[in-house]
Amino acid sequence: MGEMRKIWTEAPSATKKVTYIGVPLGLALAALGIAGDKGGWWEGWSYVTNLLSSLTGLCFAVPFALLILNYLAEPHAEAAQRRAAWRLAERTVAEYDATRERIQAMCRELAWLETADWTDDPVEVHNRMQPVIMNYWRDIRALHNTWEDLRDTVRPRLRENGAHLHLTMDPLKDYDRLVRRVYDEADQFLTNSSQNAALVPIAKDWYTTTVFMIGVRAYPLKDLTPSDSDS
Repeated sequence: MGEMRKIWTEAPSATKKVTYIGVPLGLALAALGIAGDKGGWWEGWSYVTNLLSSLTGLCFAVPFALLILNYLAEPHAEAAQRRAAWRLAERTVAEYDATRERIQAMCRELAWLETADWTDDPVEVHNRMQPVIMNYWRDIRALHNTWEDLRDTVRPRLRENGAHLHLTMDPLKDYDRLVRRVYDEADQFLTNSSQNAALVPIAKDWYTTTVFMIGVRAYPLKDLTPSDSDS
């Protein structure tokens, strides 16, 4: 009884109106049909009796479908939404991880920056670094865009369906700034022709930040309520 009350309470107003009209009308038509059978009113009126029977059934079937069948179908629809959100998360995380691996290859080519110091020739640093970043610029941009998809699309979808996008770095907003910084500074290295002495420590710091960034993993978790620190 409590479940039926819940179904009725959560039903849309249009469904309630159809039920208010359909059920009493169906009862009235059913009573008319029974009385007609007893009184022998329908002899020679087979089409009318079939029409009356169909209309009576319709008066009960429509409210039943709107109330009961929709209620029974709702869990299946919710489950389908959860599966779709999970598939989206797995697909986007796979793209994100594949991009991370390609940027790891870039970092291996730039590993010489770990030993760079203030006395290094900025012209040599610029000439060695810029072509590498240019070769991997598509991957740097892809990681930036894929991360935005994870943050703006996948994460809300997971939260709507009782799951969570987990990062191995906390909080999420700090990692977001990290990704933007790596992307923006890489763009500056490509567009800036400056080869002054300040380039060496800046380049080394960018390289260190990039290495740290690609070490951060992202993956979906089921049935976990996100913490406030991820906001």
